[in-house]
Amino acid sequence: VLFRSASCMIEGGDTLYIRAIPSNITVPKAIATFVAAPYGNTISLVVLSDTASTGLWKATLGGTPYLLLTEPFGQLTSLLPGSEDDPTFRVRTDVVNVTVSLFPAPGGLVQDTAPVTGPAGSDPKALSSFPNGIFTAYEISAPPNARPLVQVSYTLVQAAGPARKVPIGPAGVAQAPNEGGLFDPADRSWDAGAIWNVTVHNLGVPAGVRNSLRIRYHGDCARIYLNGSILQDSFYNGDQEWGLLLGLNRHAPAIFDLGFQLRILPLSKDAPIYLSGWPDFGPHDSVVELLGIDVLQTSDIPCIVQ
Repeated sequence: VLFRSASCMIEGGDTLYIRAIPSNITVPKAIATFVAAPYGNTISLVVLSDTASTGLWKATLGGTPYLLLTEPFGQLTSLLPGSEDDPTFRVRTDVVNVTVSLFPAPGGLVQDTAPVTGPAGSDPKALSSFPNGIFTAYEISAPPNARPLVQVSYTLVQAAGPARKVPIGPAGVAQAPNEGGLFDPADRSWDAGAIWNVTVHNLGVPAGVRNSLRIRYHGDCARIYLNGSILQDSFYNGDQEWGLLLGLNRHAPAIFDLGFQLRILPLSKDAPIYLSGWPDFGPHDSVVELLGIDVLQTSDIPCIVQ
């Protein structure tokens, strides 16, 4: 049973209370406790930090249920298992080196280390293990690529106008532009947005590699248009690193042939909204800024539990 609450109710009215866990815990631990009669069963609690819990997965591999932990935390890393009888799983990641930890300990772990351009399963490699709390950990590496696969360039074609006055709606919270409908012709808020034309250069993306763009910006909200149609939007929350993510493979080949338009609305310093962090406005009453567009390359790493 996985849960992230401060306490959990046990069927029958008993309560198992769990003390708050300090945020600086970095190593998974097992805490053994027991439940009072009439149950008499021992419960093992796996204690993770809040950050580490974002890399926790549950999967049945080769008929055996496992907990898996992928590190580093907070990256574009996901675990993709097959059927419950299949001992193979894939780690999809945008970083070169990933630690995969399993509980209970498997008999071993094998990684397919073939380059992304090679046939699957052509270069199996048995991995060495090391302890990670109650988990058994393995280091896996993304297949090598000889050159960049995607390049991006962009040009500002329209400077931003004045920031919109953010209205408070009937629910007592700030309203987004076009609150009355995505294509509301009466709402011209997006006319004041700064506009960039973005070109995406495909340098040859082999099978098995997925590319995404991370658009880092300061502003009220952002929109992406592909061939005149709204493709995706984003509302700025103060996260200065994560930004707006756009997958390229799902929009190929059009996004490579046509590029896309990016619009960002200016953010007013007195906007009645909550942000985890506010940008630096300097002497200005509003800010709109494209900080950069990063290419994130994700690869699928096949692994086999022994």
